Amino acid sequence: MSTAPQTPFLYPSRIRLAQSDAGGVVFFTRPLELFHEAFEAFLDDRGSSSSVASILDAGAIALPIVEANEVLKAPLFVGDAVVVGISVERVGTSSFILRGTITRGDDVAVQTRTVHVCIDRKTRAKAALPTTLLAALATLPTAPAVEG
Repeated sequence: MSTAPQTPFLYPSRIRLAQSDAGGVVFFTRPLELFHEAFEAFLDDRGSSSSVASILDAGAIALPIVEANEVLKAPLFVGDAVVVGISVERVGTSSFILRGTITRGDDVAVQTRTVHVCIDRKTRAKAALPTTLLAALATLPTAPAVEG
């Protein structure tokens, strides 16, 4: 009997100048970009057949993010060392929801939530998630859904 993983995928990074406003504070959309970069690194880490390039190069599907939100709990500044943590909230047959945290030291600075839907590139109808993606997502711990 296998048990669900307990540790999120962790992606260390550093806040760069291009991610900030003129005052050196992270611009409000940049944490979502950093989270997505971490998600791509997660897929790469799971093997070449799970990489974003491999999944999309097949040409049959697209994986648009149909909902994205973030809660900024503390400012991040240029030079801050951060760690992005990724968990899964839900996986369905044609969609999945990811949850993330961006921490600086022991403090959670940002919480993210993204909803991804798999679609057929030609018909634009919902499509089944690729088995390689499902296998990769199964290695993430489950994060509880958040109300509100």
